Amino acid sequence: LSQATTKVLPGTWVLRRKRNPDGEISKYKGRYCVRGDLQITDEDTYAPVAAWSTVRTFLAVALTLTWKTIGIDFSNAFVQAKLQTPVWIHLPRGFKSTSNSGNKLCLELKRSLYGLTIAPNCGLKNY
Repeated sequence: LSQATTKVLPGTWVLRRKRNPDGEISKYKGRYCVRGDLQITDEDTYAPVAAWSTVRTFLAVALTLTWKTIGIDFSNAFVQAKLQTPVWIHLPRGFKSTSNSGNKLCLELKRSLYGLTIAPNCGLKNY
């Protein structure tokens, strides 16, 4: 808990019930998402992606030329990437502060969260 040096971003909890194939609830999951649309940044706010037609063409060529292919999926890439610039968020709803100060508290993020405009590029730079 510190003094914010940039705009403090609000966020929201996204809660889901995961079900088995028979419809029975198997687990409850939640994640905290930041309102990145309110973020002011000088960094690029896009991430390169490949169109499915490009992927299919590449795989067809690889099959024809008997190339080896490898598939990689970075699970939780958005929440594992370290941030290069400081980002501040409001204390998430449900968390209680132990501070006696009457000021609203905020948190400095050390790693990326879903919703940040720079999150896709953070994941690319750190892998």
